[in-house]
Amino acid sequence: VAAAAVAREALQRAVSQLAIAQCAMKRWRAVPPWALGGKQQRELDGQWSRLKTWGSTIRMEFDRIRTSRPSLQLPRLPEDLTTTFTEEELAVDPFKGFVLGHFAHDGVEAGFNFDVEIDRPIFLDAPDAAAANPPRSGGSGGGGGGAVRAAA
Repeated sequence: VAAAAVAREALQRAVSQLAIAQCAMKRWRAVPPWALGGKQQRELDGQWSRLKTWGSTIRMEFDRIRTSRPSLQLPRLPEDLTTTFTEEELAVDPFKGFVLGHFAHDGVEAGFNFDVEIDRPIFLDAPDAAAANPPRSGGSGGGGGGAVRAAA
């Protein structure tokens, strides 16, 4: 009984970590390709590949446990990794309100972050940042003079 509780707790931690990693990766994958420099794109592709492998390994382990211990109650696995958010996923995303960036292209810093919720860049060096980055309605992040949290 104690071993089952330990196994269930370890599985729950793995599922929680997978879900958080998937949310973060989906957010980065939502950034349009033009925003990423070559090095950033390669790093993102490598992280994407590792996350898919990690998710597949966890799913295989779940299948093995289900077969060998059908009475064990397992936590719910997150959905398969996709590159886009549904409206429901965005509503509960733990990174909601975070912007992504700061973006660099071939070693030259670009002057923007990217806001997934409004699907557009947040310019950092615009002559009139407040006009270039109107606040979004209802979000906890935002552009211009708002409280922007960066997830880099």
